[in-house]
Amino acid sequence: MMSILVPDQVNREMISQLSHWFVETIGTEYGGCDCQAILDSSPINRTTRCPGVIEATYLKARELIEYNGIDCQ
Repeated sequence: MMSILVPDQVNREMISQLSHWFVETIGTEYGGCDCQAILDSSPINRTTRCPGVIEATYLKARELIEYNGIDCQ
């Protein structure tokens, strides 16, 4: 979504900000940022954890887009 709306700005700023946020929030919560850490070796965690991770990441991306003055409506 971000790179479709503003590819140049995304490459310079927003991806870095989103990555930093992901490490600080998701990585801290689950002890890492990759699927293995998030799932904690339990396939059932796909249904309990992944939807929340996806939603939180989407909302943060929208927040960054809006913060940077880009109308995504």
